[in-house]
Amino acid sequence: MVAAIPAALSALGVSATAATTASAVVGGIAAISAASYKAKVAQNNATIATQNAERTRFETQVANQEQDQAAKADIGQLLASGGASGLALGVGSMGLRRKSAEELSARDRAYTTYAGETRAAGFQQQANDFTSSASAARSEGVFGALGAGLDIGGSLVSGASKVSPATASRITGSTRPRARPY
Repeated sequence: MVAAIPAALSALGVSATAATTASAVVGGIAAISAASYKAKVAQNNATIATQNAERTRFETQVANQEQDQAAKADIGQLLASGGASGLALGVGSMGLRRKSAEELSARDRAYTTYAGETRAAGFQQQANDFTSSASAARSEGVFGALGAGLDIGGSLVSGASKVSPATASRITGSTRPRARPY
């Protein structure tokens, strides 16, 4: 009965090594899978942010066109009412009113463009940040796999030191005696 205890402990050592190795493999697969998922989510978010930037630029162009049309309509109305009143359209107060309306229209266009480009730049920065996050997640997956590989190697080396020379020779089929350290 007492002679069976070392053999049982030796067998438990090998089983613990197998369990630790399997755990490292599963952990490595989980780390790679999680990192891949995070990278895909970040890349999708980068795509969405880029699309938002493009959409914002387009909306800014449309808003500018609408402002230009409204300004032209206002200037046309100004000219029509001045002409109907018999005023000279290009000189005096009528000319100044027209020039002022054109300058205000140009300023509104500049403000709208600035606001739209600022908003688009924010979306583009988000896209860049998400792209960086995707890259970092992919690196995380690589390092997770590397760490799992090191864990597996460590488990196997640790487990090998727990096996007695007699058990090792049975497992490997080797009959060569093990050298004794001095």
